[in-house]
Amino acid sequence: MKKSRMEAHYEAEQRYLQERVPHIETKDLKRSSVPMPIYLQEAESLALWCLTDREMLSAAGLEPEVIGALPERIDLARRAETFRNGFIKRRKTDTAYVRKLSAQAREIERELVRDLRFAMKRSGDVEDGLLRHIEKRGTEASLVQSLNDLSILCKRKSKELSAIGVEREKWERTPSLSEELADALADRHVRKGAETHFRILRDRAFTHLNESVSAIRLCGRYVFHTNPDRKVGYASAYRRKK
Repeated sequence: MKKSRMEAHYEAEQRYLQERVPHIETKDLKRSSVPMPIYLQEAESLALWCLTDREMLSAAGLEPEVIGALPERIDLARRAETFRNGFIKRRKTDTAYVRKLSAQAREIERELVRDLRFAMKRSGDVEDGLLRHIEKRGTEASLVQSLNDLSILCKRKSKELSAIGVEREKWERTPSLSEELADALADRHVRKGAETHFRILRDRAFTHLNESVSAIRLCGRYVFHTNPDRKVGYASAYRRKK
């Protein structure tokens, strides 16, 4: 089955992050107590702030690679956060769209069941058991099958429906609505799964970044414990205000 453009984009972005963010066990993952946009901005400020102090920090035991890796780790964490937020926003849109289609489908389902039941009673036919089965279905996913079933029944009873004034256009659009609802449900399912994957990737990217940020801040506060003008750059301004 050919992948949708959305699925291909999701897989490409996931692959990009997985290749660059180290695997960290779920039990070892950390989450920021500071809002991510603020945390990332503070990390970028730290990356610039510590450049002036590289030699002194290195003399205190901080490996130069820790500072050197900071920009890339920030980028990865920001990228994972941005993509995950995009999925959250899109999922909300997907949910609203599915609800809209479901409402339309349920209305058509109720009307066609009523039309078919009356048409069959009027013509003396025994009521099809499938109608009762359709009425018992309650999930959004079951609506997809119900619309298809109703389309088949309506074709079979087209003359009876025509006799009570039901136009073909009313039931002929059920297959397209069924397909549209099926696609919307599938997209929502894909994005829900993708959101979970990107949340884990985001947490791994944050944990990876936080290792560098914490090491630099710890070393900076030690080195500049008597120099408040420099020490201030090695602490979170957000936490300081809280």
